[in-house]
Amino acid sequence: AVLAPAAFRSDRLQRPSPVDPFSSTMSSVTAVPASYISVGGLRVHPTLAKVVQEDICPGTGFSPAYFWQCLGSLVAELRPEVESCLQRRDELQAKVDAFYERLRASGVDPAKPEARPQCQAFLKEIGYLEEDRGPVTISTVSVDPEIASVPAPQLVVPSDNARYVLNAVNSRWGSLFDALYGFDVVPQTAVQTPAAASTDEAAKGGYNPIRGGAVIEFANGLLDEIAPLATGSWSQVV
Repeated sequence: AVLAPAAFRSDRLQRPSPVDPFSSTMSSVTAVPASYISVGGLRVHPTLAKVVQEDICPGTGFSPAYFWQCLGSLVAELRPEVESCLQRRDELQAKVDAFYERLRASGVDPAKPEARPQCQAFLKEIGYLEEDRGPVTISTVSVDPEIASVPAPQLVVPSDNARYVLNAVNSRWGSLFDALYGFDVVPQTAVQTPAAASTDEAAKGGYNPIRGGAVIEFANGLLDEIAPLATGSWSQVV
């Protein structure tokens, strides 16, 4: 990867984040809206504060005040390192921008293949690219084995879309139910005719409960056949 010229960098189009812990030092880059509220030493979007108050904390045994106190402490701990990294990034970006300008002024197009050796040499010179130092070994602590040591797909999805979240969870192991629902292993039957299945949800391309029921029945029967439980049936598992 190569840092792009400033004119092509999307992060130059600044917009405030739901939590802006750097408002005091980053005000020249991102203006924090006046509608943001102060909690735990942070400036927070009111909607996020409401979600924490009404949806996240209830039932956990932790109060919103404790949540924001912990988040504020975490931000205070990591802030110096983040600011140092941001400053380093800006320094590198300024050097890259100036380098591209010099190339163009000399009649060289940085996008051309023949300019790549010159670009790579410059990026190594400023410390953006490091020489390959051979194999390395790293280790982590206090991490769930299924994340730290079990290879598997991982997806990042918006948490406000339940189906996307379900697919992300299922991607760790693969979902028999989702695979059956998405393919024609379970055929169209009389109870799944287009007329019968044309509910509002299905018409919008969402979940079809009629097909879903047929898929669950088929999958439970298959599991009873290939991986039977010691007692009972998979259909009885809640």
